[in-house]
Amino acid sequence: MVLATRTGRIVPTLELARIARRYGAYTVDNDAIRGLIYAPFVECVALEFGIRAEVVTEITAADLAAQLRRAEFFMASVHPGIREPQVTPPTRGGHLVLVTAAQGAMVRFHNPSGIDPATRADVCMPVTVFAGFFAGRGIAILR
Repeated sequence: MVLATRTGRIVPTLELARIARRYGAYTVDNDAIRGLIYAPFVECVALEFGIRAEVVTEITAADLAAQLRRAEFFMASVHPGIREPQVTPPTRGGHLVLVTAAQGAMVRFHNPSGIDPATRADVCMPVTVFAGFFAGRGIAILR
């Protein structure tokens, strides 16, 4: 989504994973891809696509508004159960969503693996609910 917005290019997901793997942003364990490793990913998008980004840790969901004043997007680590916000997740993190706005008491994000259109694109959620899924870390995609 970020690449399409920034460059106008739509790069197939598998190709992106292969590129990121060359930088160590993904590792493979028994033919399964393990989660995104942030620092190598930041290097990858800078060198391959000219996108400035940085790893951000130890923040709260309430801090997302400040992050988005300096960054265009924020890739937030959330529990994948965010697709069903009425269910309390057992842990936080492990899945990435693209936060596009955070204003007042609301966070807006895209989650391509949502279960229906309402949980995939332009999802608006109270910051207090988002906080229950958010691991306090992610990647700021800088302007």
